[in-house]
Amino acid sequence: MRMGAQTMTAITPQDVKNLDIEDLTYLGSGSWTSAFKFDEETAILRSNCKVKAAISQGLFPKSPLFPEIEKVFYDEEEAQTYYIMDFLEIGKYGEEDEFREELNKESKKVWDHLVKFNKDFKPNYYSVKDKMTRLEYWIKAFTEMLSKTLNKLMISALRTCDTEKTGNVALDMPMHNVGHKNGQLVLFDCFANFGDSCI
Repeated sequence: MRMGAQTMTAITPQDVKNLDIEDLTYLGSGSWTSAFKFDEETAILRSNCKVKAAISQGLFPKSPLFPEIEKVFYDEEEAQTYYIMDFLEIGKYGEEDEFREELNKESKKVWDHLVKFNKDFKPNYYSVKDKMTRLEYWIKAFTEMLSKTLNKLMISALRTCDTEKTGNVALDMPMHNVGHKNGQLVLFDCFANFGDSCI
């Protein structure tokens, strides 16, 4: 996914400040982010997510698999940062096959790898009894179960998410955390940084 220059420069901090965000189409929320549809090309994110911040700072590996997110401004009163990104077609529960059919050839290959990985790995089985951090746990799984190229990319992204060096990061890939733009698969909300908030 790559935003066009016109989209990237069209929305200013004042534009967002002047919006009544609640009048926009609400797209959904996670633990740290709420998303709204600005227009047919652009979504606005209201977030305190460390991963979104890392992506907006250009720290993620360069790949069309990951979104481009641009910081618009930080609202001190809300303690939230506003970002813009491309508006995506989002996956839906129970429609995995339909979602796959909308992807381009290369994205289908990646999607098939990741779906099989998610099914076989059973990621929720992580436990502190494993005597490793979440980061180490996921790196081990990526190394053992993904192709070399995809493994390298996913490990790089996960390491980038570990902004506080706690090792408390993970992949989270339910259907509503993936999307596509003109057939290009985008893992737009598939990485979590728990920091010191939980084990």
